[in-house]
Amino acid sequence: MSNLIKKPLNVGIIGCGDVTEVKSGPAFQKLPGSNLTYVMRRNEKKLKDYAKRHRVEKYSTNYEDLLEDESIDLVYIATPPNVHKFYTEQAAKAKKHVYVEKPMAMTVKECEEMVEICKKEGVKLFVAYYRRGQEKFESIRASIESEEIGEIRSFQMLYTSEIPEFDPNRPWVYDKEISGGGKLYDVGSHMIDMLLFLFGDVAYAKGISSNQSHTFDVSDVTSGIMTFKNGVQGTVQMNFNAMEDKDELLIIGSRGSMKFSVM
Repeated sequence: MSNLIKKPLNVGIIGCGDVTEVKSGPAFQKLPGSNLTYVMRRNEKKLKDYAKRHRVEKYSTNYEDLLEDESIDLVYIATPPNVHKFYTEQAAKAKKHVYVEKPMAMTVKECEEMVEICKKEGVKLFVAYYRRGQEKFESIRASIESEEIGEIRSFQMLYTSEIPEFDPNRPWVYDKEISGGGKLYDVGSHMIDMLLFLFGDVAYAKGISSNQSHTFDVSDVTSGIMTFKNGVQGTVQMNFNAMEDKDELLIIGSRGSMKFSVM
């Protein structure tokens, strides 16, 4: 990595909540060529506690303070999805590269606008679908590309779980005006991204969602069909109102098949 990075990247976090505690926050401290130097959160008590525990020198309850710091190279946006677009635009205008949590935004239009503003300002934009970099999935994609099970014909994706208990630390997940769609957007986006990672660009997709349990005001059952530009087609079934947990992606080829978990 020393041959690729001329100087360490100084990273700032906007929204240092639960997702930054054991995953991305510590990673930015441990990764060669990266320093976590600034964090922002509106709750001052929790902000100071986070900064102290993670040994971050600079912190503020105002995102503008972070963006005005010329030493910051990259901003990790770890807020709820309803403000991803806003903070991405502000970071891009401040000439900061952007690493934004999934789901990328609330709508396709918002995603497209985020891409455009980052292109306009000449900064990089990356969505936090970290599973793409895990050895397990890199190996699976290599197996597909080398046609170990022949040409890929179709796939079946199934993800089910019991109705989630209310998480007081993340109440916004169950508010579709903030999260966009509950667990479907939260967990389901990882599942769909894995299909994109393995099969490429989508040619056609259609689905239907419903709220069957009425536990929260978000969809809990989703069914869909997808066709990729390479001809692979398949079905997606997600149910967050089930009696048991299942996580299966079955890929069917002309000479065999493979099945594995995604989450």
